Amino acid sequence: MWIPARLLVPTLIATSVVSVVPVAAAISAAADTPPTTLAMTSFSRIVVDQAHGHLFLAPGRTGSALTVTDLAGTQVGRSGPIAGPTGMALTPDGSSLWVAAASGDALVRVDTASLAVVQTVPLPAGTCPGDVAVVGTRVVYGYSCNTYGGSGAYGGLGVVDAATGADLGRLTSGPSYMPVLATASGGQVYAADASLSPTSLYLYSLTGSVPGTAPLQFVASRSNIGSNLQDFAPSPDGTKVVTANGSPYEHDVFSVDNLSSAGVFASGPYPNAVAWSGDGRVVAVGTYSPYDPDVRIYASGSATLQRAVDFGSGTYLMPRGLAISVDGSQTWAVTGDVYGGNLALRVLSPTAPAPSSLTLAANPSAAYTGSTTSLAGLLTSGGAPLAGVAVAVSRTAGGTTTQLPSVSTLTDGSFGISTVLPTTSGIVTYQASYAGDVGHASASATATVLAWSTAPTLTLKLSQPSQGSSSVSGLVTLAYAGTDSPTGVTVHLSRSVNGSTTVLAEVVTTPNGAANFSDTAPSGTSTYTASVDATSVHPAASATAIVGVAGLPTVLSATASLNSAYVGQPVTVSGSLTSGQTPLGSREVTVQRTGCGGSSAAVALGTAVTGSNGSYTVTDNPPKGTCRYDASFAGDGTYAAARATVSVTVQLQFTSLSITATRGTGSSKKTVTVTAHLGTTHVGRLVTITATPSGGTPVTIVSGSVNGSGDLVGIYQPRATTTYTATFGGDDWYLPATAQVTLS
Repeated sequence: MWIPARLLVPTLIATSVVSVVPVAAAISAAADTPPTTLAMTSFSRIVVDQAHGHLFLAPGRTGSALTVTDLAGTQVGRSGPIAGPTGMALTPDGSSLWVAAASGDALVRVDTASLAVVQTVPLPAGTCPGDVAVVGTRVVYGYSCNTYGGSGAYGGLGVVDAATGADLGRLTSGPSYMPVLATASGGQVYAADASLSPTSLYLYSLTGSVPGTAPLQFVASRSNIGSNLQDFAPSPDGTKVVTANGSPYEHDVFSVDNLSSAGVFASGPYPNAVAWSGDGRVVAVGTYSPYDPDVRIYASGSATLQRAVDFGSGTYLMPRGLAISVDGSQTWAVTGDVYGGNLALRVLSPTAPAPSSLTLAANPSAAYTGSTTSLAGLLTSGGAPLAGVAVAVSRTAGGTTTQLPSVSTLTDGSFGISTVLPTTSGIVTYQASYAGDVGHASASATATVLAWSTAPTLTLKLSQPSQGSSSVSGLVTLAYAGTDSPTGVTVHLSRSVNGSTTVLAEVVTTPNGAANFSDTAPSGTSTYTASVDATSVHPAASATAIVGVAGLPTVLSATASLNSAYVGQPVTVSGSLTSGQTPLGSREVTVQRTGCGGSSAAVALGTAVTGSNGSYTVTDNPPKGTCRYDASFAGDGTYAAARATVSVTVQLQFTSLSITATRGTGSSKKTVTVTAHLGTTHVGRLVTITATPSGGTPVTIVSGSVNGSGDLVGIYQPRATTTYTATFGGDDWYLPATAQVTLS
């Protein structure tokens, strides 16, 4: 697998964090800051000392001192001389910083309050220490002259007593190519080889280490955790460690429990940095990614990305170039170019400011100079209004920008301001700007107003060689007030007839503001419109004029297939369209019906196209009533419009209804079976049978829908002569009906 050259430089890992942070040093969330240029030509490691408000930056074996900045990235001092400061680790109480001097064969202790070098522990010549981890009163170091020193033998791990500087021994059976270290939990240390493929991860214990015994006791190892390890960082409690390998393209997590897998933070191509916040709640992972985000920030217990930051083309995150504040509110990133030069420090917030939306509108959007226009806008973020914040307003006209009074948003996020247009005509641009804050991104919006000087005068005159002629000539005249010339102005022309508009060819005004055109108009009344567009000086203008053109006379006939019909019977309306003796084919005839069906609204039946003989046909199923059919031809460019009307009376159909009554025999002789029979109907099939005794009142025997044979049967026990009545209420096609029978 190909790994960029920048990933093959020496790498170390962040170790301890200050366990107690004064309240005064706490950092609130802030927006990202612009990059701060670092006075360094190389970079190896960054450590944050939040208790003293400092960042320590190591240059590597070619440097001679640590660069110290405040938390904003401004340099406040240097710690040295230190020959090749490479790896760094704070003591647990934050009072000291141990530094591996790769070119000086020594371990150096810096007082974090004074920034002075206060202790140097010399190591044997040719040791080339490159990384350190502090465990209690022990300083563990990784060394290798082959990699940390630039050339020479491979190395291993060593331990010194932090108080006395006594060398407690070395171990060469584990990492030896470019050992990197980090403090684990319970007096243990993580160790691995950087820039080696594949890389193995080791866990050692320092518990009980005394002079004369093995300084490090092997606990566990895990082979092939990835290729080209660049960085790794333990959780503040040391129970797990996150690795940044050139491959795979993710940041893997391993547990102190036998180095078992403990999760993954998704990232991208070529991971090269990782850092934890001091409280263990935030993890920042970094990559060497020319086309992807450079830094991703996670909540430590979540696989959901809080934020991704892309530094843009040509700017890269340096290996081991991440650090995070104790509370996770700030992330520091060291960036450089593809060659590791042009080093800069960037301060990132844990989450991106919420996007803001700002709108601005002007009313009116065009007006005369010196008049008043009103600006109105709305400021929101995440769909919620931003109330009580300042919005800056400016005006740009004629190349000059003027700052107007700022305005504060109301509770619903809205704001408004009235302003007077300048005396110079042209386009005036208003801009509203919101600067943003910690939680909300900046936003701006513009609105333009066209400032006019004077209104133009546009006239349109039409003429015909004779009344009703289709030949039309037009004269357009444009005039501007003052000294403005109407020469060379484009005039738009159109003609409207019976609601249909046709765009005509444009014309251009001559030096006297005139323009001529000609047209062949269709029959009917034509409305011509001439218009000119608005300019930066003048508003738009238009003018209209009307002419009439006579069409050839037409005759349209209409007949119905039935003059009188029953509901349910189709009616065909037909006719023909002619002009003199000439049938007019391929013309549209529209037919509509009115006056029946209980509604006064017209019902469109459709448009028929006449045949070659001028005939047309439309079929309808009319409702009850007197139906009027109106056929119409709208006319065209040659023939005049025409209409024709025909009426049809539509009645309900008669209903066949009969009834029989039969007395029973034998034991049933006291009962009467009554049968009603209903003939053809449309949708109604409900019949009611009543019995009316002589001198009595009607009694309903049965009511309901007839059966498939049209019958409804009821049983009745009369006490006197009785009249039986069957009743059908009718439906939309058939009349109501009754039938009676009397039985003694």
